This record gives sequence, C-alpha cells and structure tokens, in this order.
Amino acid sequence: INGQLPTAGFVGENLVKRENPKLNSWWAGDTLVTAIDKLAESAALDGAATKASLSAPLRIAVADVYKSSSGAQISGRVEQGMFKSGQKVVVLPGRGDDSSACTIKNVYRNGEDVQMGVNAEGCPGDYIDLATLQGVDPYMVARGSVLCATNATACRVSSVIRAKIVVFDTSVPIVKGQQVMLYAHACVESATVKRFIALEGKKAPPPGVRPRPIKCLTKGDCCTVELTLQHPICTDPIAHKGSLAKATSLSRVVLRDRGETVAAGLIV
Repeated sequence: INGQLPTAGFVGENLVKRENPKLNSWWAGDTLVTAIDKLAESAALDGAATKASLSAPLRIAVADVYKSSSGAQISGRVEQGMFKSGQKVVVLPGRGDDSSACTIKNVYRNGEDVQMGVNAEGCPGDYIDLATLQGVDPYMVARGSVLCATNATACRVSSVIRAKIVVFDTSVPIVKGQQVMLYAHACVESATVKRFIALEGKKAPPPGVRPRPIKCLTKGDCCTVELTLQHPICTDPIAHKGSLAKATSLSRVVLRDRGETVAAGLIV
C-alpha cells in the first residue's frame, strides 16, 4: 500500500466495494480488501524468491581477508545458497587465476556471540563477521574472491564481461577505449570499454532497420557494452539466472570515472 487508503468503517465505504459518488470523484485506487490481497500476493512472491535463493548454488562474496596461524580468515556476505561450518568450498578466482578448495571453520555472523561459531550456519543476506578457511594459503584469497560449494555450479570467472548499462548524468560522454573503474560486489577493477553492442529503449532502431554505429553514450542511454578487465572477476550473468528478481551483487556493476558514477547495470 503506497501512502494512504481512504475508508469509512461506519458505513463500510471502500472496505469491499467503492460506491459513494463523492469518493469515486477523487479516488480510483484499491479497496481495503483488494489492497490486503495484494500484500498477501507480494508476501507469497517474496517467499518464493527466498526459497529460490536458499536452494541456489552457494555464493559468498569476500569483503576482507586476514592472516592467522590457522589459515585465512575472511569476512563477507552470503549472496545466495546456504552453508554451515565444516562445509567444503572453492575459492574463486584466487590470486593469479588459481582456485583452491578449503573448509569453512568457526563462523561468526551478524554480531552473534563467538560461542555460536562452532555450529554456525549462513543464509542469503547474512553478513559473516569472521570465518576461517582451513587448508588454503591466505595469499590465494583476496577481497572480491567468491566462495562456491564444491558440489554445485560455480560462478563464472572472466576478464571480459558484457553488461546492459544505463548512463547517468556524466560530464563527458562514454566512448570506446575509455578506461573506467568497475565495482561489482566487493571487487574494484580497472576496466576498458571495448565496444558498444546494441542500444535499447528510445534510441533502439525499429525492427528490420539496420542499426547505426554507436559513437558514444550520453545521459539516459541504455546499451549493452563489452568491458575488458585488468584482472578476472567472479560474476553471475543475469541471462543465465532467468529473472531480474534473482539478481545478486555478482550480477550488478557500477562504472565510475573521474570521481563520479557514470553508469550502472547488469551483467548479461
């Protein structure tokens, strides 16, 4: 329900039906019962999305890495899937494009008492305050690494990505060959705009009309672009997930240049 919803409980107006001509003259919104039904439908959709996120392949985006005598210790966010202490995971992409299998131990999350760490479990949206990765060299884990379950589909690791972006109010147009800083989950990488693939929205050519070469992108443009990165990063292209509702931070990118945010979008 957005804002207010007028009702008159004494006479039953706009509870189930809207019949008063005076009310109809200025209110064309829902009745109270209709609004409640919509809330129930929304809650059901949210519940379905939560179940889908729980059953999705595990993704933990690493935000920080610490060295300890017991191995690498990390903090980060559970993007999708579930895990528990003692579970085997793979670190991607690691350093130098390597991956490494390890075991999650002693997980402390959401500020809970450290005594809870022995049997800790994690669900989508949980922030892991501290977890030990046993069996991996700390130098193989970095900010921007992603932990994936060993028995499930891993995320994509690539130094070339395609993204459908929307351009913001920039001081200069975006052109091919331009270098930008790309932000994706905990990653910050130098990227180059390699090519413009296709415009969408108002500037998209009509069906059957050959598109003109795209020279630059300006405010409000929606375009699929190809970006080359200095180092490979972990992503989950939205095209493989099938729904915008399933997008996580591994599917989203933000582009910055000269200290300002120039564009944002989804990896496809």
